[in-house]
Amino acid sequence: MSNNLKKVLIVDDEPSLREVYEEVLRPFYNVYTAINGKRALELCQEIVPDIIVSDVDMPEMDGINFCRAIRSDKNFIQVPFLILSSYTNECLRTESFNLGADDYISKPVSLLELRARIESKLRWCQNTKPKTETKNRDTLECGNLTINHKRADVFINREKVELTSFEIKLITYLIENKDKKLKRDDILMDVWDAHIVSGRTVDAHICALRQKLNAFDHRIETVRGYGYRLVNAKSSLRAEIN
Repeated sequence: MSNNLKKVLIVDDEPSLREVYEEVLRPFYNVYTAINGKRALELCQEIVPDIIVSDVDMPEMDGINFCRAIRSDKNFIQVPFLILSSYTNECLRTESFNLGADDYISKPVSLLELRARIESKLRWCQNTKPKTETKNRDTLECGNLTINHKRADVFINREKVELTSFEIKLITYLIENKDKKLKRDDILMDVWDAHIVSGRTVDAHICALRQKLNAFDHRIETVRGYGYRLVNAKSSLRAEIN
């Protein structure tokens, strides 16, 4: 395997799918495979993948619990995690994002699309520094929330909140545009860049972010038929009362 290529970990209990994915991706990446989440966790300790693509329905440890384990390990919390699933259940999709998955791809997926999504996410990860860093601001504060971009740490009332690098970029974008009504399309263009996602993915990520930042003294409002807006929770409450 070439040392210059990114390491892609494919996790699926179906041998034929693992073989097909590996054959298609091998010319572009160092590809590793695992039959379930348990084996994938062991493999992660050996190779430290640059990106993970995992099925959901697997024996011993399914994709959801595998994602949970990855996001609870500080060594892998920033590794992009893409879920492949034949399930179209909205609750499962939302749960995946709540756990820190970066994308949810419905099966069957074209091999060209799979490669495009992997390449897009890896490219995005190379440019994850928020605009605040280009302004020589390592720390961004908003109400009771503090983001240390240099260390990729987030605190609410000095209590650490575990967010992925993508979630940090998303909340940074919302803070930098505080009180502005933001279109979903604009959020897609500015936060996801060239990453291939849909408007539903934006909604699911916002929902997950709300749950993780439930102690934040600002809230992400839904602007019906338009998009979202970050506002001070107390100011918003007073406006509703008046």
